[in-house]
Amino acid sequence: MPLPAQPPSPGTLTEETARFEALIAARTGIAAGGRRRKHLQRSLTECARRAAAPNPQAYYDLLNASPTSSPIWEDLIEEITICETYFFRDAEQMNALREHILPALIARRWQSHTLRLWCAACSTGEEPYTLAILLHQLLPDLERWYIHLLATDINRRALQRAQQARYRAWSFRQMDESLRSAYFERRAHEWELRPDLRRLVRFAYLNLAEDDYPSTATQTEGLDLILCRNVMIYLPEEVIVSIARRLQRCLAPEGWLMVAAGEANDPLYHPLQPVWFEKAMAYHKTDTPAPAPPQTAPLSPPMLSPAPQPPPAPAPAMQPAAPQTVITPTPTPTPPPAAQPAPPTPAPPAPPPAPPAEDLYARAAALLAQHRPHEAAQLFEQSLQHNPDHLPALLALARLAANAGRLDEAARCAQRILTLDPLHSQAHYLLGLVHQERGDLTQALACYKKALYLDPQFILAHLALAGIYQAHGSPQEAQRARAAALRLARSLPPETPLPGADHLTAADVLRMGGSQ
Repeated sequence: MPLPAQPPSPGTLTEETARFEALIAARTGIAAGGRRRKHLQRSLTECARRAAAPNPQAYYDLLNASPTSSPIWEDLIEEITICETYFFRDAEQMNALREHILPALIARRWQSHTLRLWCAACSTGEEPYTLAILLHQLLPDLERWYIHLLATDINRRALQRAQQARYRAWSFRQMDESLRSAYFERRAHEWELRPDLRRLVRFAYLNLAEDDYPSTATQTEGLDLILCRNVMIYLPEEVIVSIARRLQRCLAPEGWLMVAAGEANDPLYHPLQPVWFEKAMAYHKTDTPAPAPPQTAPLSPPMLSPAPQPPPAPAPAMQPAAPQTVITPTPTPTPPPAAQPAPPTPAPPAPPPAPPAEDLYARAAALLAQHRPHEAAQLFEQSLQHNPDHLPALLALARLAANAGRLDEAARCAQRILTLDPLHSQAHYLLGLVHQERGDLTQALACYKKALYLDPQFILAHLALAGIYQAHGSPQEAQRARAAALRLARSLPPETPLPGADHLTAADVLRMGGSQ
């Protein structure tokens, strides 16, 4: 029996968002909460209305009873996924594909004239079509080759747009105009890809969170190259781990896996071999795998010391005992006076209620502003006792630990934040600082890029990236990152404090960069 077409009552979805977040994560792997929670609540309201669900429970039951490939899930996935991509995205990775990885694969497959490639989470198709263009440039006898170029996504509507192969100017913002003119034809306000290149790509629905690959049915076995870029950042850690394992099994011997620079994590993709190509990195499935990563204890929330207790009151000083005197009673003792009732003992006053986490955090922040970090840390820890998921307190403790050189503690706090909110740019930045301090510039670079992907206005992350590029011997890249930081700093009032720093302002950045 169809549900009556009655919109959900206002505000009720907000109260039940956590249930929907858990269901979405279980079905799709997408972490739709955290800083995206308000967007999720709006999406749920709209999707419930379109599904004619009278209330949140009815909409939840519809989702729970429907397969993830059904129209009701298709509508929700369209709302909560981010389709942000463009041609030749990340020039450094494209150069590695053009100059190193694809030529190596072509040489290896020259006898069979067969290449098997997969773009996972392809969104609206710019990435697989970029691969098609690269292959056309590298293979003068392309028509003699069998190219299996699979492109999949969980968003069916994005796949429909991809199959049309029509794009507006924004999709070409990193593509040379002459290249666009060579491979696309103008159609009013859009550009359409040439039919011979469109035919190279096969689009299909695939949910990376489900165990449908590698398999013959999904054509995800024995692949020479997998691109899975800019998708892991939206997924919880346990889903990322399972996806990474399945992607490795999809690769043929000597196959390659490329993830986004901000998503690279060496231990996660072991035993694949990380290979650097100047300014980009990819993973190679070789007969000599990378050495096993060191076994480390899993990261856990920071150990919070108990709230400081006042010292016990000192016992009263012992007085010397008075000399004992033997009193001889008289034969006729005087009766004692009548006993008076003792006055009632007043009840001790009730202890004042413990201050809430927000109050403790505010007091701690005030102490920090007074340059009293040790006292501030105690209050930050107390606030976490009341609310262990309080992200500002965790971030403050992570910064204090990093400033004091307690890198393990800083990393634990940052990882705890990312467990609660994978899209927290400042936690990614702070984790980058820890990696850089430990001398792991590759991991630091990945963290800084991830922070900037989430927040392109993050001035300190631009500066940190400039330092990494300088250390890698890439002065031009360093100069570009530094120029971006200065440009952003000039756009702010001079005394604006910068996120991710203690007491650093926009004016300080301009002075450091020699700009007035």
